[in-house]
Amino acid sequence: VPADRRARLLGGGEEAEHRQATVAFIEFSGIDALTEAGGGELVARHLDPVICAAQAAAERFGVNFHETDIGADGGKVVLLGGVPLQRGNDAERALRVAHEVVAGHPADSPVRLRAGVNTGRVFVFCHEFARAGRRVFAVTGDAVNLAARVMGRAAPGEVLATRATLDGVVHPFETTE
Repeated sequence: VPADRRARLLGGGEEAEHRQATVAFIEFSGIDALTEAGGGELVARHLDPVICAAQAAAERFGVNFHETDIGADGGKVVLLGGVPLQRGNDAERALRVAHEVVAGHPADSPVRLRAGVNTGRVFVFCHEFARAGRRVFAVTGDAVNLAARVMGRAAPGEVLATRATLDGVVHPFETTE
């Protein structure tokens, strides 16, 4: 668990809040074929570099590696800029993580990557499960949903970002409309 989120989860007493944030989804696919070809060991060998690259880039750019989720033929990594901590230039930070992970991924890998990034209002909350002694940190809202849909429109090897994200970038990227 990243240090900034760990501090929030252990701290307690937070109020839920609406906040501006940037959400990036990086989808990985090709897992079914890897599973058939070599089982879990082969999947781990090809997926580990993707997850490690996302974690390292998130740490370097001050972005929250929020979670992973499963999906058809693979899953996705969810990254958050501006949650739980706002660091300034959060849209650019999250976009740079997504770009670095996708652009740095070997073209000949059987694991395919694509990403979608959106900036907007989110609802942030921690939920306590008193009986289990656990807390869950969650982010929801239209900005999250739109980031996932933008990812779904990206081709393999592509990072798509909404205008709201690009408008928040201080050091421009080379983009195509």
